Amino acid sequence: MRCLAYLFCLVLAALPARGQAVDLPKAIAFDQLWQAFDQDYAMFVLRPEVDWAKLREQYRPKALNARSTAEFATVCADMLRPLRDLHVWLTVAGQNVPVFHRPRSSNSNPSAHRALLGELIDEGPGLQWAITWDKLGFIAIRGWDHSDLPVRCDRAMEELRHTRGLIVDVRLNGGGNDNLAEAVASRFLDHEFVYAYSQFRNGPKHTDLTEKRERTIAPRGPWRYDRPVILLIGQKCMSSNESFIAMMSGATNVTIMGDHTCGSSGNPRIVKLPLDMTVSVPRWIDYLPDGTLLDERGFQPQVPFKAEPGAFDGRRDDLLTAALERLRHSHEATKSWSPTASIKRTDG
Repeated sequence: MRCLAYLFCLVLAALPARGQAVDLPKAIAFDQLWQAFDQDYAMFVLRPEVDWAKLREQYRPKALNARSTAEFATVCADMLRPLRDLHVWLTVAGQNVPVFHRPRSSNSNPSAHRALLGELIDEGPGLQWAITWDKLGFIAIRGWDHSDLPVRCDRAMEELRHTRGLIVDVRLNGGGNDNLAEAVASRFLDHEFVYAYSQFRNGPKHTDLTEKRERTIAPRGPWRYDRPVILLIGQKCMSSNESFIAMMSGATNVTIMGDHTCGSSGNPRIVKLPLDMTVSVPRWIDYLPDGTLLDERGFQPQVPFKAEPGAFDGRRDDLLTAALERLRHSHEATKSWSPTASIKRTDG
C-alpha cells in the first residue's frame, strides 16, 4: 500500500496545471518504471555519475508528450541508457526496444567445426558434440535456456567419457539459467567451492546493499570427467554463462582459453507496465570467485588467444585449432594412449 500511495503522489505532483490535458497511462507507466529502478536497482553505486532524480525531470515531460507508445518507449530507453547495463531490457507488445549496446567481437566460427572435428552430433537445441579421429572430445553449449539441457549434457558426457581430453565451447553462449549451468559444471568438479559473490539491493537508498553473499557449487553425478579440459570463452559470454565459467574455474583439470567475457550480470526482476510494456530491473551486483567485480570487466582467460586477421573466416576457427593442438601436446592427454590403437585399420 505504501508503494501505491507513493506512486499516486508522484503522479499527482506531476499533473499539469488546470486546463491542460495529461495522458494518464503514459504518466503511470513512466512513474512505475522510474520507481522500480529507484527502489530495486542494485548498481547505482557503480554508476555514481548517474543522477536518477535529474533524469526523471529531464525525460518525464518528453515521455508524456510522446505521440505514440513506440515514441514513449524510446524516450524511456533514452533515460535508461546512461546505466550502461546490458541486463536492462524494455519491450512493447513483446517487441524489444533497444536500450544499451556494447560492441563485442565474436571469436568463434561454427561453420568450420565439422572440418576440424569430423562428424558433429546434435543433442537437441543448443548442444553439439564430437569425437575426433584421435579421441579428443568436443562439446558446444550455446545457451542455458532449455530445462532438459543437463539431461542432454549427461547423455553426451557418457559418449565423451573415454576421450583423452575434452574441449568445452561456450563462446557463443549468452546465458540463461544459473541452475542449468550449475548442473553441467558440477560434473567436472571434485570438491565444493565458492564460485561467486552477490550483493542485493535491500533498502530505499541507492547505497542500501546486503553484505556479499557466497554462491557455492558441489560435485554431481556418478563420475566426473578428470582428463584435461579446455574451456573456450569470449566476449559473447555473459550472464549465467559467466557464472558457468566461474564454476568451471574450480575444476583443477580445466584450462580456460580465449578472450575475456562480457562482464554483465543482473538477476533481473521483470516489471509489467501499462501500455503493454515490460522492463527488467537488475537486482544484484555480481563478483568473481576472487571477490573482484564482474561488471564491465568479465572473466579473464588463463591462456589468452589473440586472433590474427581471418582467424574465423571460411573454414577457419583458429582458436579451436589452437585448443586441439594444445590438447594433443598435453602430457596427461597423451599418456597411456596410442594413435594406432584408436584408429580402425582399413588397409587389410
